[in-house]
Amino acid sequence: MLADLKRDDSLIGVINAAGIASMNLALGTPAATAAHVISVNLLGTIYVSQVVGRFLVRRRGGRIINFSTIAVPLALSGEAVYVASKAGVEAFTRVLAREMADHGVTVNAVSPGPVDTRLIAKIDDEKIQEIVDRQMIRRRGTVEDVWNVVEILLSDNANMITGQILSIGGV
Repeated sequence: MLADLKRDDSLIGVINAAGIASMNLALGTPAATAAHVISVNLLGTIYVSQVVGRFLVRRRGGRIINFSTIAVPLALSGEAVYVASKAGVEAFTRVLAREMADHGVTVNAVSPGPVDTRLIAKIDDEKIQEIVDRQMIRRRGTVEDVWNVVEILLSDNANMITGQILSIGGV
């Protein structure tokens, strides 16, 4: 698909939603695990943004939407490497937004609280509820809640929104 970017003007943007986590205390996280989490979450976002971003610059417009997590502002214990990788995504989002603004490309991040996905499937319900209780809106989000925000950011109605980290659930 990425090789076809030179021939296809229908691409309007990219959603960098890949993410993995590893529940470990900071001092107990194996180096290989830390490298893998950072590679997927942060470097994957950077690399895809670079490839698609070049196309969007040539096109003179488009959207880059990155995924972060509510775990960043909550500084969740036991998720140091995951939080660090997603904090990197947030910083990258803000800087890339500045660099892309003159080219008509907006760059934002979506930062959901707990949503029933494979990422949290093995986490104890009590731990998830503790996170939900720290949100402003005290319920688990749904895939639809997340998609509604993404859909707005992809639309022409969001052409003045860039460099933002949009929290779903509120912190």
